[in-house]
Amino acid sequence: MPAVTRSLFALLPILFLLLPVASHASGQFSTDFHVEYRYDRDGSAHIEQKITLTNLLSGYYASSYQLELLDDTPANISGRDSSGPLDITLSKKQENSNVITVNFREPVVGKGASRVFYLRYDGRPAVKSGQVWEITLPRLGNPEIVDKYDLDLYIPSEFGDPAYISPEPLQTAPAASGYRRYTFPKDRVSASGVAAAFGNFQAFGFNLIYRLSNPTDKKVSMSVALPPDTAYQRVFYESLTPLPENVTVDPDGNWLARYSLGPDTSTLVIASGQAHILAEPTKNVPQLPPDQSTDLSSTSVWQSDHPRINEYAARLGNVENIYNFVVSHLKYDYSALSNSPRSRKGALAALDYPENSICTEFTDLFIALARSAGIPAREINGYAHTTDPRLRPVNLAGDLLHAWPEYWDASRSAWISVDPTWQKTSGGLDYFHKFDFHHFAFVIHKSDPQNPRSAGLYDSSVPTQDIRIEISPYKNFLPSPLEISWIPPRRMLPFIENSFTLSLNNPQGQAFYNIPVSFSGLRTGISGPRNTVIKVIPPYSRTLLPVSIVSSAFPPFSPPDISAVVGSRTLIYNVPVRLYLVWFIITVCASAFTLIALAFFAFKAWSLYLQRSSRSSIIRR
Repeated sequence: MPAVTRSLFALLPILFLLLPVASHASGQFSTDFHVEYRYDRDGSAHIEQKITLTNLLSGYYASSYQLELLDDTPANISGRDSSGPLDITLSKKQENSNVITVNFREPVVGKGASRVFYLRYDGRPAVKSGQVWEITLPRLGNPEIVDKYDLDLYIPSEFGDPAYISPEPLQTAPAASGYRRYTFPKDRVSASGVAAAFGNFQAFGFNLIYRLSNPTDKKVSMSVALPPDTAYQRVFYESLTPLPENVTVDPDGNWLARYSLGPDTSTLVIASGQAHILAEPTKNVPQLPPDQSTDLSSTSVWQSDHPRINEYAARLGNVENIYNFVVSHLKYDYSALSNSPRSRKGALAALDYPENSICTEFTDLFIALARSAGIPAREINGYAHTTDPRLRPVNLAGDLLHAWPEYWDASRSAWISVDPTWQKTSGGLDYFHKFDFHHFAFVIHKSDPQNPRSAGLYDSSVPTQDIRIEISPYKNFLPSPLEISWIPPRRMLPFIENSFTLSLNNPQGQAFYNIPVSFSGLRTGISGPRNTVIKVIPPYSRTLLPVSIVSSAFPPFSPPDISAVVGSRTLIYNVPVRLYLVWFIITVCASAFTLIALAFFAFKAWSLYLQRSSRSSIIRR
């Protein structure tokens, strides 16, 4: 949806003598460019062009040279050749276009004669956006009249590692004075120029409002989907008001905060914090592997089992071909940015009617084709940051939302984000091989294309702005320990499994991952698994782990204990004697009953013995 606007530059040699027409230049001269873009540590850009013009005919020579720049105003312009400084003028061609004209002092005549000259100027600086340095280099205009071209990009090491560079440089090598050089040939920059970002992540501050309403006369339970951690982002919440009853993870990986609403009541849930966005998937957040029953299934908008979808999927074959087909086949509808929200067309309608497509059509068609080809795919719905007002995400109920697909890469064991919409609208930037720092995921859709709803879509009756996101200074969120406690049973009884519960409460605004838990006990028999690993504990959540103890027939004379090791922490619970009170009473009563019964039977036996003895004495007399 959003696009990156690029400057264009074109060689326009002014011909002297017979044909002073710029369009004839390609037949009268050969051109050789070596261009250097060098960025200082403060982001300022210095450009030097070494241009060689060689006469192909004896009757022509170049008297001047023009460089046209769109959306850029060059400064500190200078030029020179073998004869010394050159006469240079700067003029405005259109509102967003500036032209540098270089006038040569002396003609270079004769077939095969060459003129070498240098042009220097300061151009568009790199942009520091939060934690990221971003640069945009113009594409090569009129590449058909340029015979040879190479571009060297020099980036200071202080900018950090490259998060993405599009297109890929032909060569990367260290350079002097703490710089790194990236080299691009003509064929890689003629179509789209160069876009690059340097840094490890981007930080976005966010404030999200969820409008919940219960118009019924009964108490209901409702959930809101909080932006979750994914392979491309870590989310840190500074506040969530009101606090939910619990936060759980659904099968798609969404974080669902549960609330109870009384009859005929409404409430606002406000979540604020910071998201750290990555350009490459990380292994630090465990990824849910694909589920064949949902990630390949057909839905109302992802008609992966339709014959026409199957036909195209079989023809395209792999995920990259599918992606390129979606980009080339669909036509983006810019008017949708200002229009009211519209219904979702779905993949089949997008395939048959490619005009008037927006991000949902690009996403739906990609998912349907990928699933039809046996490639697990899903939708991400969220926010995409751009400074281009024409290409901001679609207006949905007053908020700006964006959709993009992910596919499962089995070789990397990862869900990979791609954005065919932005590749279409950016003029060819590669969003398949490299992602960026601008996509903030709100929800994940696998089985249901509509649910859970994204932030900004919880009450569309009155258009309001419920999403506020901006690049913000980095904050370091240090985790605090989990709150761990034991929940014992009401009483301990013999011969049965007595259930204890280990409670892990996470009262803070960040998640924990892969927490090992092990159980052991002194003078207790633990039933069931003694070791487990909790994959994720979401923020503001409570996780309960049951563990059972099978007791012997007799109550212990010294209290037993049960212990849990959670990560590096150990929590021991000494089972109090009061839990055995019922057991003691039962034991005492059973013992007393047994003694009384034994006494009764002993008495009966003794009485019977005495009766028999008395009868024997009478007979002897």
